[in-house]
Amino acid sequence: MADKYIKLRATTREVTGRQVKALREAGQTPIVVYGRKTESIPLQAETKELIRVRAAARGCNTIQIQPEGESTPRITLAKDLQRH
Repeated sequence: MADKYIKLRATTREVTGRQVKALREAGQTPIVVYGRKTESIPLQAETKELIRVRAAARGCNTIQIQPEGESTPRITLAKDLQRH
């Protein structure tokens, strides 16, 4: 079952607001995972890997994100993409 999802590794993000600019300059992209009955999780992923995953998921946009430190991956849909 897990093989039908495109996988993306992500780490927990402590940086928010205007400080995210430095994160982007370091080759990382901020991500927010949210859903019904769950808290929002601010994450970050390597920009190159995220571009690869988005290109591969263009048809279905279903992505399996494995947050660092969590044992269970999260199945997500890419709802919005903002370019900076």
